[in-house]
Amino acid sequence: MENTIRILLIEDNPGDAFLIKFYLEQSSIKNYNLIHAEFLSSALDLLSKNEFDIILLDLNLPDSEGMNSLNEVQKHSVDSVVIVLTGLTDEELGKEAMRSGAQDLLTKGEFDGKVLNSSIRFAFERKLFLRKIKSVTIEKERADIINNLLFEKKEFVYFSYNKIQDNLDFHYGVPTFFKLLNEERPYNLRHLLQQFPKEESEKISKAFEKCFQTNKPQTIQLKMFDEKLGTKELFITNLKNEENIITACLM
Repeated sequence: MENTIRILLIEDNPGDAFLIKFYLEQSSIKNYNLIHAEFLSSALDLLSKNEFDIILLDLNLPDSEGMNSLNEVQKHSVDSVVIVLTGLTDEELGKEAMRSGAQDLLTKGEFDGKVLNSSIRFAFERKLFLRKIKSVTIEKERADIINNLLFEKKEFVYFSYNKIQDNLDFHYGVPTFFKLLNEERPYNLRHLLQQFPKEESEKISKAFEKCFQTNKPQTIQLKMFDEKLGTKELFITNLKNEENIITACLM
C-alpha cells in the first residue's frame, strides 16, 4: 500500500492555490492529504500541531516576505521537505532558497501537473531515504555505546527484556557473575527485581519504564544484597530501536 503524503500548501493567491489543488487531483498521486494556509502565521500554527512530509511554500506572503518565510518554516519543521513556489521575477530569490535547503524550485506559470507530480514524488522519496539513514545512524550510535561498555568491562551480564512477553533473554554473562543473582538466571522482570533490595528494585523498575517511555538510555547505580559485592552499574537502552524490547548491561 502506498504511503499517504502529507502536504502543506502555503499560498495566499487563490488562483495559484486552486491550480495546484487541481494539478494534484489530476496527478498519479492518489494517497495524499493536503492542507492549505494563506498566511505564514497560520502555517506555523499548523506545523506546531501536525507533521508534514512536503511543504509547498510561496516565499512572498501577506505576513512574511522572501527568505524569512523559508527560514521560519524550516525552523518549525526540520523533517519536512520544502518545495519553493516563486513568481517570474523572483528567480534570484528562488536560487537563494535552494542554496538554503529548499528541495526544489517551481516557477508559477511555468510548471504543469506533470512537473508538480514529479517534484513531489522525488521530494517524498528523498524524505524516506533520509529517515532511513537517520534510523541507521541512531542504531549504530546505540551499538557503539554497548560495544564500548563491553570492551571496558571484563565482567558483566548482557541481556534483553521483552515487555510484551515479560521475558528476559541473556546473551552473555561471566558464569561467576551470576552468583550475584543467587546463582540463577532470572526469567522475567519480577524475578530479576527479587534479586535486589526493595529500594534498588524500585530503581530498576522505574529505569526500565523510563527507557520504554522516552527511548533514551538510562544508567543507575545499584547496591547488591551482599555488601562485599559493593555497587554495580545497570545500563539500559533501546539498542534495536524496537518499541517493546530493551537491552541492558549489569556491570
